[in-house]
Amino acid sequence: MLKITSQQVKKNRRPLVAFLLGLLAGFSIFLFLFSQQLDSLYLERDAIYFANNQKYKQIQKLEQELNKQAQWQSRSATDQEEKIKKISVEVDSEQRFGTEMIKAQVEALLEPFLDKSMQWVSNNPQLVASVLMKKPIPINEEQNQEVEISIKYLTFYQETMKVWVTIHHPSTTEP
Repeated sequence: MLKITSQQVKKNRRPLVAFLLGLLAGFSIFLFLFSQQLDSLYLERDAIYFANNQKYKQIQKLEQELNKQAQWQSRSATDQEEKIKKISVEVDSEQRFGTEMIKAQVEALLEPFLDKSMQWVSNNPQLVASVLMKKPIPINEEQNQEVEISIKYLTFYQETMKVWVTIHHPSTTEP
């Protein structure tokens, strides 16, 4: 068979050492390149886990929002008609003086709309406009200053009717 003698080994010592050194260098280069690839795969896996967790959190948030909307719709379906429970007024004016007093008076004028159907009021916004049209609202009682208001916007959200009004100073022609 194959008998290797010491003479043959001494004779082929350099090629044998070169072969073993080449084998070691090849293994080390292979391990280095493989470890780089393995590290990049671990980093990619971590990035995918992070993105997956972010999407999972987003899905949970959307599910909670969906459940909240479903509860709100089931509650409103049982009520059939939403009623106005609160009236909020925003005053659009160049002057900030007296806006709180105007706001309170407009809310008092709109009190008849409390506990009315939101759909009925939203289908007939001219009713709200007619209540406020050409109504003089006193700013303060001492100087007898009055303003007229008109509706700018009218919105409905859940059980709140929100009204934006603009202030017009009436032109008074006194003799």
